[in-house]
Amino acid sequence: MSGNVEQLIGTQIAKIRKEREITQEKLAGLIDVSTETISGLERGVSIPSLKTLQNISNSPSKISLT
Repeated sequence: MSGNVEQLIGTQIAKIRKEREITQEKLAGLIDVSTETISGLERGVSIPSLKTLQNISNSPSKISLT
C-alpha cells in the first residue's frame, strides 16, 4: 500500500461520500463537525480521531471505511 494513513483514510471517506451523493456540508452536519474538518480529512492533511471515525461510521449515511 502506498501513501500515508491520513491520505488512505481521507481517500476512502471522500470516495464513499461521493458514491452516496453526500456533500461535505451534509456529512459535517450529520457528525457535528465543520465542513473544513471534512475537507481536511479528505485531503489527508489531518487524521480523524477515533470518535470522528465512529461518528462517520454510525451516521445515517452509513459510511463504512472497510
